Amino acid sequence: MFVHEIGSGLPVVFIHGYPLNRRTWENQLVLSDSYRILAPDLPGFGQSGYENGLSMEVYSDQIATLLDERKIKKAMVLGHSMGGYISLAFASQHENRLLGLGLICSQAGADSEEAKAGRLKNAERVDKEGFDFIIEMMGTKLLSPSHNKGNSDLPEKLKMIMKEATSQGVTSALKAMATRKDQFEMLGKLSVPMFIAAGKDDVLIPVEKSVRMAEASKLSTFEVFEGCGHMPMMEKPQEFNLALRKFLKKISV
Repeated sequence: MFVHEIGSGLPVVFIHGYPLNRRTWENQLVLSDSYRILAPDLPGFGQSGYENGLSMEVYSDQIATLLDERKIKKAMVLGHSMGGYISLAFASQHENRLLGLGLICSQAGADSEEAKAGRLKNAERVDKEGFDFIIEMMGTKLLSPSHNKGNSDLPEKLKMIMKEATSQGVTSALKAMATRKDQFEMLGKLSVPMFIAAGKDDVLIPVEKSVRMAEASKLSTFEVFEGCGHMPMMEKPQEFNLALRKFLKKISV
């Protein structure tokens, strides 16, 4: 698993969403002035090779192995979208290794039967024809209308990031998301500080899903970013980083 690592101090692991890679966190690398940043490419995405038999639990074990290899006992683990599902699985399996949990434009619930069927159908289609249709489909949904219609370079940048995936990585991620567990009960029992963030204009995971998680957690800090879709860390990086820095200051090793 390829990992971009920079900085020193309290470890913060950034887990990217689907079908993206670590480059979605480029604006957060400035946090390395105070923190040890680790941003991995998940298997089959970016510069990481593909692996068979993936699930949210396997992904989360890989994050634990990443920490083991670097002799990190505990870390702040922060995930975007599918990365949030992995972060929740990590919390379920490795709570003793968490300093804090971050969930960005994500959700704790499992897929509905309809959503599950849709993901599995897309996985079959990717196996047959590749994932260009996924890039086109996601390209219009990741950002707020202001970024899609304005002079922003983000739509093209995100397309380039998605093209760095492999068909196997995309297929495995779809299957893993379709079969993931509901984590609401676990979320309510977690005893670590939690940073929950949402984009006001997110059409992939509506802000209400983040509200539900914030309500379920006893120790959550909740942020909603105006003028943002599914990518607040890229759409409003300064505001996002300011909110995250404020949260991280509350965490002690």
